[in-house]
Amino acid sequence: MKRLWIPVWFIMLILVARQAHADQPAPAGLNSMRVIVHFENGTEALRRVDFDAPQITGLEALERSGLAIETTPSGAVCSIAGQGCPPNDCFCRCKSSECQFWSYWHWTDSRWIASPVGASQARVGDGAIDGWRWDDGSTPPGSVYLTVADHALAWLRTQQQSDGSFFSSEVGLTVDAVLAGAAAGARPERWRVSGGKSPLEYLAKEAGPYANRSPAAAGKLAVAVTAAGGDPAAFGGVDLLEKIRSRYQPATGQYGNSNWDQAWSMLALGAISVSIPVSATERLKATQESDGAWGYAPGIAKDVDTTALAVEALISAGEPVTSTAVAQALNYLHNRQLPGAGFPGGQGDAVSASSIGFVVQGLIAARQNPLGNDWKKNGRTSLEALIALQRSDGSFASLTDPNDYPATLQATAQAIPALFGRPFPLRGRGVAARQALDWIRAHQNADGGFPFFGSASDPGATLDAVFAIAAAGQNPDAWKRDGASPLDFAASKIASYTSKTDATAKLILAAVTAERDPANFAGTDLVAQVTRSYTTTGQYGRTVSDHAWALLALDAVHDPIPRRALDWLKAQQQPNGGWEYSQGFGTDTNTTALVMQALAATGEPVNSTAVLSATRYLRGQQNGDGGFPYTKPSPYGTDSDANSTAYVVQGLLAVKQDPISWAWMTSLTATNTITLTQHDPESRLLTYQNTTGAFRYQAAVPGDNFLATYQAVPALLERPLPVRRQTLRVYLPLIMRSMTTNLRD
Repeated sequence: MKRLWIPVWFIMLILVARQAHADQPAPAGLNSMRVIVHFENGTEALRRVDFDAPQITGLEALERSGLAIETTPSGAVCSIAGQGCPPNDCFCRCKSSECQFWSYWHWTDSRWIASPVGASQARVGDGAIDGWRWDDGSTPPGSVYLTVADHALAWLRTQQQSDGSFFSSEVGLTVDAVLAGAAAGARPERWRVSGGKSPLEYLAKEAGPYANRSPAAAGKLAVAVTAAGGDPAAFGGVDLLEKIRSRYQPATGQYGNSNWDQAWSMLALGAISVSIPVSATERLKATQESDGAWGYAPGIAKDVDTTALAVEALISAGEPVTSTAVAQALNYLHNRQLPGAGFPGGQGDAVSASSIGFVVQGLIAARQNPLGNDWKKNGRTSLEALIALQRSDGSFASLTDPNDYPATLQATAQAIPALFGRPFPLRGRGVAARQALDWIRAHQNADGGFPFFGSASDPGATLDAVFAIAAAGQNPDAWKRDGASPLDFAASKIASYTSKTDATAKLILAAVTAERDPANFAGTDLVAQVTRSYTTTGQYGRTVSDHAWALLALDAVHDPIPRRALDWLKAQQQPNGGWEYSQGFGTDTNTTALVMQALAATGEPVNSTAVLSATRYLRGQQNGDGGFPYTKPSPYGTDSDANSTAYVVQGLLAVKQDPISWAWMTSLTATNTITLTQHDPESRLLTYQNTTGAFRYQAAVPGDNFLATYQAVPALLERPLPVRRQTLRVYLPLIMRSMTTNLRD
């Protein structure tokens, strides 16, 4: 709410009287459009409106939505669902410097455009999407596709059974539901009905029999498990990857018998960055028909679903998007696109939500923009065709019988990843963290330490490696090379840690993860060392970094933290909501995320002014790819990097923000090729992992980076600082300190 202004297009809504439209002959089929209402509190209402006439007015559409509305005699909308003003004072919120009213919008060319005329004059037809927002005339937030996906996901969630499955314990449909939930960032591994089982728990129970059905079944389950953060090599006591490999025929390059066996097997291996045999790629290309299509199996009629799936599989195996096979497949898909921009299921010409979902994923995998002009028909996109198939309850109509429940569930599940613009395979946090830890272990030195640059062990880098190990629930002292652990190396370098407060504090945190006594570490009382750095101003050390690490360390050993220390830290917050490493350095994402973790550890409410301001600062720093730079603006560049993104993920988790939720999803701007795909911080972090298991610093800096890898692991395992091992035993020094946990003045 900023200024008093009412745009010309809205004034037209008030001045032009409502006009009744002439009766027009109804078409053979029922038309439908969507109305999306954005309320002040951030919630949205999505309604499908069906009508017989070729067109209706925008006001009629709103009236038919089922939402209670109040209008003036001239047709101005004053109130929707109880929010707004009475008709006799339609501008009751525009009598000061602030102004709020119901603005009217059309979804056009994949963005919200203000209606040039009032709703009583605007004509909307089949497939139209209208928006209403209670605000100061600002553009409605977010994407229509996410709103539609939210409606679909809400319906899908209602179909879960108490055993964790979907539809009468059908394994395949449950796999589809998990893939949809993972693509939406909805954490399907946590879905439960009335204290029942989660989908992953159900699938773990059924993993063996289901994987034995075919390589396609094993591969699809492996892709779902990986996407949901699990490990397909050890799921429900079954090694799904071994199930896939056991059906591989080296002489032909074929997995199983069908193209679906081949594609899902390749996608499963691609999801975990395992090298896919060249012969497997060549085999899939060899089964491509002359017109670029694939069918379910050689000799079976071709279809767009299998063709799009094959494209995803080839590209996940490293096939160039410019290859002949991909180009021919895209040409086939283009030829099969229907006049209404959708795609047909099977060999007929009936539009299918499932098929649109498959094709949109395939197009994005091939670096094609499904919202671009090349994939429009009659000015319409395939996403608009997909939205038109959504029913009032949020589900998507199946190709055949609208009462075919399993087909409806499958169509809905397959539409959701397309609405998020996320092709398969989806990378998974659990597998990525395991591979990174394997790489870290391989680089441990004989002195027990870990490198920073080069090969020599580095004191600071070794502590970062310790945090990664502890985040995985392992004792760093169990990681030994030639009998030396990381903490043994740290003990041998004790002098290098005690010269700076932040280094001493980090060593305290590391010692706690290994169940060592930080009050007597290598003959040094580290806690006393940190405590001695406290000044009368309330500051520990000399920098904000020193101070934040000190608070984290003291919290880890249950030492009392002076209230003045918390006040000092909050007082250092800059007007933009961020913190700077030290005075005059300028705010940055890393220091801000570190402070958020320190504040959360010491009990700062997650809805406090300091935390909310920091969250807003980080939102402003986020790039369109979902990641974060060190700071922006910056003369050194503002590209996202793995280190900063990992730190921010930990900071968000510490203050109970979900880094993969829609609140932290972003999309690239219209100047980029694909604007549909949603990016979140964790999915962006996963893109930095190399095939070695290590992480690179930035997309443009492809080499394995020690620090990026150490810092990525706690973020992927979603363990903010202070990292405490889940199996941590309380020992005497901590018991003594826990007796004084209350903040002192």
